[in-house]
Amino acid sequence: MKRTALILISVVLACTMLSTLVGCKKNDEQVIRDGISSEFDEFAKADSELWTVGLSSAVVALDTMGITSQQLFSAWTEGYKYEITSVKIDGDKAMVEVKLTCKQFNPAVAIAQDNIMRVPGIDTKSVAEVQALYGAEILSELTAATPVTTTLNIPCTKADNVWSVGEDVYEDIALALLGSL
Repeated sequence: MKRTALILISVVLACTMLSTLVGCKKNDEQVIRDGISSEFDEFAKADSELWTVGLSSAVVALDTMGITSQQLFSAWTEGYKYEITSVKIDGDKAMVEVKLTCKQFNPAVAIAQDNIMRVPGIDTKSVAEVQALYGAEILSELTAATPVTTTLNIPCTKADNVWSVGEDVYEDIALALLGSL
């Protein structure tokens, strides 16, 4: 399941953050704010094409655990919010500070795994039974998880009058969304 989550986040982040930040007749700060906002807004849209594409590879794994992608998405994104706290521009470079508040996926999965291991007679249950228990535990732990606030510093650069997000930010965003392993 951890591998599925990492693949999912990687696909979603790669699709969202690779876009450029472009604006017509807006000042640089507003172009950057609008671009960053559109990227972070995309994570919270259940009907987003990015989630549909990102979850398509995980649907089979979720099905075996009795979880729908909508259930997982709803539990995970409850309480998700962000705030762009500053945009500091220095020529063709900028640093954007974002406070991201979200539930972290990996700690919830780790607790679910621990809970499953404590179920009396777990070693006598079928694979299907264990998977169903695991799925229920993951949803329960994600639902109960308290959102965590992480401050992200997102570098941006301007080339040919177009602002782009730095690629090195993906790990920080993934860590904020997933939590440590």
